[in-house]
Amino acid sequence: NWTLEIQEGSQSPWRTLFKFKVEEYFLDDIQAASYYFAKGFNGIFRQYVIASKRFPVSEEPDADLRRLIMFRGQVTEKGGSQPDKVVLELKDEEDRVRALNELFGIERNDDEIRHVRKEARLESY
Repeated sequence: NWTLEIQEGSQSPWRTLFKFKVEEYFLDDIQAASYYFAKGFNGIFRQYVIASKRFPVSEEPDADLRRLIMFRGQVTEKGGSQPDKVVLELKDEEDRVRALNELFGIERNDDEIRHVRKEARLESY
């Protein structure tokens, strides 16, 4: 087995990101698993609007990396040597659309916003 680990800054501990088995996989297997994970009825990407953005904490070449994560009704900042913190509590879809634009640089038009599945809207959590 192989393990892919990352370190989010020189002072941060190593963290396991993926584990791989040394077995032969075919393209059809990978595509089927990916499709189900991304589009399956109970898949996480159909149930929630999720965003993630990594950024360095300073301009230094070996600076710690932090990550902004939008999941459910919160935007959190994690990683590096600093403690995790909640950056923003999202009360409704308007807050979430604003956070996607201002914090993640993702702009959505009215038609795209209107097509967020009812089950993935903040009001349904």
